[in-house]
Amino acid sequence: MDGIFNSLKMEEITEQFEQEEMSNQKVLAIVGLITEILFFLPVASNKESAYAKEITNQTLTLFVYHLAQYLVLDRILDYIPFIGGIVSYVVSLAIWALFIIKIVEVCQCRLRKLPFGFSINVFK
Repeated sequence: MDGIFNSLKMEEITEQFEQEEMSNQKVLAIVGLITEILFFLPVASNKESAYAKEITNQTLTLFVYHLAQYLVLDRILDYIPFIGGIVSYVVSLAIWALFIIKIVEVCQCRLRKLPFGFSINVFK
């Protein structure tokens, strides 16, 4: 499985955060990831936590990925018969897969950077 993460350039950054801090933020991080719109929950509960800021930034980035896919990419691909639908479906599955990967990582008290190099850093 590490080969997949390495090929996506999802560098592990778990060692930058304390395990206790990650455990304390686990539930709120999972709720933020599942609901998407409540991405701010971890940082709202602990403004000083570096882990809460990082997981909030990653959840916000995934939320923006999802919004862009839904509002922009789907609208553009609607004009391309058959192929557009397939591409839209594959991109949507990839984004949901990232959400699932992040939920599993949070449950395991691990954290990796998001792939593709795009990351929103609102909370520093």
